[in-house]
Amino acid sequence: MATWTGSGLLLVGHGSNRWKSGQDVTIRLAEAIKQQGLFDEVVPCFCKVEPFASLKLIGSQRVYVVPNFAGVGRFTRSILPEALGITGPLTTVDGRNIIYCEPVGCHPAIPYLLCKRALALCRQQHLKPSSVALLVVGHGSRTGQASQTPLQVAASIAQASIFAEVVPVFIEQEPNVRRWPELVLASHVLVAPLLISEGSHAREDLPPLFGLAGVGAGQISGRNTWLMPGIGSDPDVIAMILDQVRESDRLLTSLDALAPPG
Repeated sequence: MATWTGSGLLLVGHGSNRWKSGQDVTIRLAEAIKQQGLFDEVVPCFCKVEPFASLKLIGSQRVYVVPNFAGVGRFTRSILPEALGITGPLTTVDGRNIIYCEPVGCHPAIPYLLCKRALALCRQQHLKPSSVALLVVGHGSRTGQASQTPLQVAASIAQASIFAEVVPVFIEQEPNVRRWPELVLASHVLVAPLLISEGSHAREDLPPLFGLAGVGAGQISGRNTWLMPGIGSDPDVIAMILDQVRESDRLLTSLDALAPPG
């Protein structure tokens, strides 16, 4: 297994002012990685709550920044890089090398992870996947700029032809999750939030739309519904975070190879 001796990992979550659970997933993941001893330091931090994302939290000369977000959006494109003073995959800040990795939700195995979890729920509930609709719920953006990751994930799962329907919806843009009854035909609906944490969206916004008070099974609009927890609770995400670090290393090695000799 690769190790990053002399390097630190800054794992950055969104955070929630209303729900402490919005921070819990990032803290647990950081602690699990720290226990493996792969980095000199592993520090969790957040965009919306303390400890706020800052390079002052970590002392290593080489720092990997992994956004613990479900996809590319405003936070990962501009807010977080600006907060850290980084301008690309590799930035030198005060003499330190800062490597900016892809968000966790952009990992190529995310469709497999959602599919695996949905199939496990089908087995548990004695449902035939071919009779079930899988609703992939992304956060989205009022500007529409965050839409590509959930659409790509849903399209990848649909190509496998496992479920009767695979329908992408969003919390903050169209097609909006509130319209799911008109978008889905099946009577059995599995709801797979493409969300990392268990913040206000997971705990307050989504459950009532499916006849629920929280994660679990419900009935609404003549449909049987099952709401799954966010993906951050899955242990496979630990390996995905490390893969994003490895991928950044590969990218930087490739860029070095293409650079003209000094």
